[in-house]
Amino acid sequence: MTQQIDRIVFVDDDPQVLRALEVLLRSRKNQWEVHYLNSAQAALNLMDAQRVDVLVTDMMMPMMDGSTLLNHVVQKHPEIFRVVMSANTDRQQTLANLDLIHQYITKPVTGHELIHVVDRACQLRKLVCHEGLRRHIAQINMIPCRPQTYRKLRELLSQPIFAHNAISQVISRDPGMTSKLLQWVNSNFFGIRQRITDVHQAVNLLGADLLYDIVEKCHAFDEPSTLSPSQIERNELWDHSVRVAAYAKAIMVNQVHAQQQDFQDAHTAGLLHDIGKLIMVEYFGRRYTQLMHKAHDMSLNLRELELEELGVTHGQVGAYLLGLWGLPDCIIDAVANHDQPAQPMEAGMTLQAIVYMANMMDQNEVGPRQYPNTQAIDPDMLVDTIRKDTVGRLDLAISIAA
Repeated sequence: MTQQIDRIVFVDDDPQVLRALEVLLRSRKNQWEVHYLNSAQAALNLMDAQRVDVLVTDMMMPMMDGSTLLNHVVQKHPEIFRVVMSANTDRQQTLANLDLIHQYITKPVTGHELIHVVDRACQLRKLVCHEGLRRHIAQINMIPCRPQTYRKLRELLSQPIFAHNAISQVISRDPGMTSKLLQWVNSNFFGIRQRITDVHQAVNLLGADLLYDIVEKCHAFDEPSTLSPSQIERNELWDHSVRVAAYAKAIMVNQVHAQQQDFQDAHTAGLLHDIGKLIMVEYFGRRYTQLMHKAHDMSLNLRELELEELGVTHGQVGAYLLGLWGLPDCIIDAVANHDQPAQPMEAGMTLQAIVYMANMMDQNEVGPRQYPNTQAIDPDMLVDTIRKDTVGRLDLAISIAA
């Protein structure tokens, strides 16, 4: 079967910008079908007539601006990867449109940077081939956070002194809030060129005002007076994720050549490894919950069941969302493949292998029994406790994996 060529659309009302883009992207003329358009309406007409994979648009245009274009695309063609390339410095306007944007590029842009963003978007599409599911994921703006996370952050942010450490600890226990925070801080709009996976660093860089905006955009789990089975399962999933994050960081700390950045990568990848399950439940409904129960009750491999019955894994789905949100590649790769073993490298275990091992340890060992209340424990203390309690098992597991 002939491989489908990726179709990319650039929209800018300045003809000089379009000509410059054509020169910058000359090296990709055999890999991409590229359209250079001078109006938002022309882009909408093309998208209505043909499949488009990636849209790159300016924001400040006459007749129909980038914000209006993006709103139309979200409503009619949500599966399209949406990139804003702009010199616009209107902070409030950009913040208001962040939920419409997958990636933000600040003008002037280099050919290397632009090619990297578009290439990455095209590669992401290969993770999820199910068109309907891809459309659904592209419309997700937030993974719900726990009610207690939302309430505690509102309380902390209302205080006159910015409680950096306390806020970081609360966020680092919640996959939903962590993923949104890292989406914002890894947006080029804020001018931060380094990749960020550390919640403490992200909180420090964004500051109180932007954190307040994120919390206000957050929506929490429903919290009925009597917890439903689905609510209990969701809380158990989040508890499992917090423990896996602690296991992963403890294993990474045990690696000889690991640095501080590696510790943070391990914690974040462990915390976010299962967010795809929430998306799968939301999209497939009872069909997926029954699949999870079948895997649990019959001790079957969930990944294999997912591929057999749905054609996609929860790891791939979670990684696709995080990729849309611009999180670092190391996190995306670890989340996508956290449920399959990987061979360790000579210099130490890969991040994927570490998250896989952390996940297996929590599923098969004492995690849920020994650390049931993850919300009451300082994340760093949980890491230290797990490391001390499991040092023998960690050494054995690492030696076997090697």
